[in-house]
Amino acid sequence: MLQTVDVGRRSIAAYEHSAGRDAVQQLRELAKPLEGVRILHVNATPYGGGVAEILRAEIPLLRDLGIHAEWKLITGGEAFFRATKAMHNGLQGSLRGLTDIDRDVYIENAKHNAELQEQDYDLHFIHDPQPMGMLEYRGRGSSKWIEVPASVPGALRCSRLHARGVRTAGSAHWSGGDHSAGYRSREPQEHGAHSGPGERGAAVDRGGRRSPPCDPGQPVRPVEGSMALDDPEGWDIYEEIRDEGDRDPDIAIHTNLTGTGNIEVNAFQRMADVGVQLSTREGFGLVVSETLWKGTPMVARGVGGIPLQMEGGVGGVLVDTIEESARQIVRFVRDRGAALELGILGRELVRDRFLLTRMIADELKLYASVLGLTSGGSSPVGTVGPTGEVLDPVCGRAVDPNESATTVYEGRTYYFNSAECLKQFLADPDRFLRAEPQSDT
Repeated sequence: MLQTVDVGRRSIAAYEHSAGRDAVQQLRELAKPLEGVRILHVNATPYGGGVAEILRAEIPLLRDLGIHAEWKLITGGEAFFRATKAMHNGLQGSLRGLTDIDRDVYIENAKHNAELQEQDYDLHFIHDPQPMGMLEYRGRGSSKWIEVPASVPGALRCSRLHARGVRTAGSAHWSGGDHSAGYRSREPQEHGAHSGPGERGAAVDRGGRRSPPCDPGQPVRPVEGSMALDDPEGWDIYEEIRDEGDRDPDIAIHTNLTGTGNIEVNAFQRMADVGVQLSTREGFGLVVSETLWKGTPMVARGVGGIPLQMEGGVGGVLVDTIEESARQIVRFVRDRGAALELGILGRELVRDRFLLTRMIADELKLYASVLGLTSGGSSPVGTVGPTGEVLDPVCGRAVDPNESATTVYEGRTYYFNSAECLKQFLADPDRFLRAEPQSDT
């Protein structure tokens, strides 16, 4: 059988403090039609990366809401994970394609994991490219399947693995709007980490899975990163960073391999003068919202989902070069007033858009739609947020209906943040209307 991840217990009521009582009450209403439904979430690693961070916080809350949610892991060796990493990088712009060996390894692994998945569920939720071949070899049966992101099946057609009869959640929304305000994001008094005047430390370069460090011009620089089982490139870069750290006494390297966990990450992010995320490619970039939630400003590259989290310069500065990042870090260290002001604005943006409660609300609507149940709201996922704001169904950003591009599709009006989002919608509307019932799912 696939390995089950133990996530413990947690109450949704604990989120009233951060997200507000209304948001929590809405989740309870949305969950009522789903009480007793059996949902399986599948990915490849129990730690490291956004999916693992989110599931570890989300699964206990789904259970508290009355849903029988489980989280299981597929198995795979180094060759398999290098093949799926090539898929992941290709979806983010890498020119490297899949070799014949990559495709063969992927197919064999998909068959093996399909055999290991013995239990039946009402709904299978498949995260990331690694587990996506399972449906092809296991069969759908009476279960419904959701796969993320929608663009992955296109990458797998060369392997004859395009999953048929699957509801796909488009990457524009799911990669651009998911954030977990989970254990590592709690208030400082819960962990004994304080951030009063004069107690904040050097800039933290949060490497995430595999971002190599850059020199922010600080005398002492902790480099913190999270290693994942399904990211072989990350282990290669970790070796390079560790070798560099051995040669430079001013570099202190902290990872989950050396005992740096949620409590320590929380403290690093709260006590840093500035967070740094200089990704060359990125999905959502979870660390940005994590750090902004602590009131710490960010210096980050504007790639992937990072600009969504720092829209209009809220929370920090987007940069293009190492030199520019160094200048901005020095500015934030010297001008603490401006840094703190940006940090406060960033925290409020995260509260409005990127807390776990908002993501769960969207997922509950999606579950109900896929299973043919009536949820607490009839609007498509990604068009109306939990607080009633109107969202662009393509990029997930809040929009002003009076100042937005619009179109009418099947009798409903949709609003868009930009002409490009409107263009993507018009090319394939059904891709973005994920909460509308579909008879073939």
